[in-house]
Amino acid sequence: MAVQVYFEYKKSYAEIAATFDSEETYLACLPALELLAENHNFTRCTEVLFDIQLIDLYDVEQMLSVVEDMAELVETNLVTKEVSDDAWKISLAQVLKVIQKIKGAL
Repeated sequence: MAVQVYFEYKKSYAEIAATFDSEETYLACLPALELLAENHNFTRCTEVLFDIQLIDLYDVEQMLSVVEDMAELVETNLVTKEVSDDAWKISLAQVLKVIQKIKGAL
């Protein structure tokens, strides 16, 4: 569970002060956050808990790579109109494989 911390000013304005990956870390830092908010004339320190799911950076890079390959095929096809059906199928299969891997991680 992640925690996003906001500093509020008279219930009319709030700004994000910090984001923590765990509630445990947030609770350890809470006294310092409250002091910081007070020192900057904010009237309240509030938090929102939320679930986050991280995607491995390697998966993101792999997705970018296969999308770039697909874009090259599209560009080549626009110019030459000579991209084979097999090339499209292979490229699409690579994209779908990476998407399924990322979906499985979530």
